[in-house]
Amino acid sequence: MFYLDKRSKPIFMRITKITFILFLTASFLGCAGSKITKGINDGDVPIGTKKIVIHTNMTGEEAYLEAAKTLKSRNYIISFADEKIKTITTDYKDLIKGVFSTVSNAKLSINIIGEKDAKITISGMLDVLDSSNDIIKKGQNNSPIRIAWKEVWLTAKAMKGDKMTYE
Repeated sequence: MFYLDKRSKPIFMRITKITFILFLTASFLGCAGSKITKGINDGDVPIGTKKIVIHTNMTGEEAYLEAAKTLKSRNYIISFADEKIKTITTDYKDLIKGVFSTVSNAKLSINIIGEKDAKITISGMLDVLDSSNDIIKKGQNNSPIRIAWKEVWLTAKAMKGDKMTYE
């Protein structure tokens, strides 16, 4: 490399180091994940959210039936349902398929709270290569956890309600 004089070499090296540090910092910040999930408008949902609460003007019974209908329309198989305590759990549903097997799948849990102006809570479990974890809004877009979060959010959006809050 050609330098104009002896002082330009240290300046060039300093600029190179600063550029490298800025590049590394930007790379690591990108690992935290975007606030908005690709393909949906969930920018108002905080990173780290585990549960969606759908506020309705339905009775507990109507909310329970709405949740069951929505799960079936989204191709979930209900593995456990109890009308008395108003809870529904699904079987695992394939989300990402690999060449030879399913890489990740998710199951959802829904609880109905209240008899008048009922709330529908929805959360889930993600199974990736035989390791189960809560579904949380975190990670990079197109990662298994973010794909699972998108599934929970889309299921919640498909249910009738006045507004959604997040826990």
